[in-house]
Amino acid sequence: MLRQSGQLEDAEGWYRKALAIDPGYARAWNGLGLVWEARKELAKAREHYYEKAAELDPKEPVYPCNVGDLLRQSGQLGEAKGWYRKALAIDPQNARAQNGLGLL
Repeated sequence: MLRQSGQLEDAEGWYRKALAIDPGYARAWNGLGLVWEARKELAKAREHYYEKAAELDPKEPVYPCNVGDLLRQSGQLGEAKGWYRKALAIDPQNARAQNGLGLL
């Protein structure tokens, strides 16, 4: 709720507290990615947070979709395609990944 209401610093603080307790908590890494994406720091969101979440929880398709979305928005279409395909390998019916490929 903090992130959605624009309280990015507070949200970041809570995600970091969660990671201090459990550095392998993929959802907190993803949350930090969402914070940095909201700050328009797309490369940082991708490289430091979304990809880390995808590495920690390779069975969750939302994380590769997040990377694919950022790459698509940045014009890196070939790389985006690969990330969407990773999401579809996890869940072949994933509508977000299918939509991302369609937008490419």
